[in-house]
Amino acid sequence: MFNDISVIIMAGGKTKPAWQEQGIEHPSLADVNGIPMISRVVSSFVDAGVTDTIVLTGVPKIAEMVADCCQVIADEGDIIRNIESALRAAKNDLIILSSSDLPCLTSKVARDWLEQCRRENDIDFIYPIASLLSCQKAFPGVKRTTIPVRDGSYTGGNILMVRRNFLLANLDLARCFFESRKNPLALAKLLGYWISLRLVLKMLIHWFPLAPSIHQLEVRFGQIAHCRVKTLKCDPIIATDADTPEQLTEILEIVKRGGV
Repeated sequence: MFNDISVIIMAGGKTKPAWQEQGIEHPSLADVNGIPMISRVVSSFVDAGVTDTIVLTGVPKIAEMVADCCQVIADEGDIIRNIESALRAAKNDLIILSSSDLPCLTSKVARDWLEQCRRENDIDFIYPIASLLSCQKAFPGVKRTTIPVRDGSYTGGNILMVRRNFLLANLDLARCFFESRKNPLALAKLLGYWISLRLVLKMLIHWFPLAPSIHQLEVRFGQIAHCRVKTLKCDPIIATDADTPEQLTEILEIVKRGGV
């Protein structure tokens, strides 16, 4: 059982036109083998032994679907305010933030990841990463964003761990990172131009020898946030979300053929 962990599942935000064109009100309502994706994600955590599960959503159908087993927090139209509301409703200091569009998540994968996070009892923030090689092996052909570092190429996962009190005290910093995530110059300013330049050069020149390591990035993020940061390698399933209907179809076809 995970009585000491609260899971917050993010099922808010605007729905992309590609989903709306398919008649799907929100990506997490997309069908995965006869079950809405949000139900699969919630069940994975509940069946893994989580006793405090919170769903953030502005979609009445989702709220109704999960009301029996989760707390429901209404989407206020601002992701940081949403997270703050969910943090204040959570019963525990150890928080898992999960996306709702993980079509292959299972209770075993969720349980294994929660156990990994729980063992890191002196860390404030854990970010999951999966190697490009492991993702290509599990989900061949699925496109994903990767960052090349000295240790190899990695993609980020979609189930983070954070300490509630730490995040509540650093919501402004969280907003800076969120708003900068698609602005390379703003992100470079946060990280520092030297480390950002080394990342860019590694992207352009495969053999570039001065690329930062994962540990150096952990240290830099820790310096920025004044906290203890750690990356943990995760199952490729945690790093595989369905961003579009086409991507969901592609992922499910791979599973159908015996992948993962």
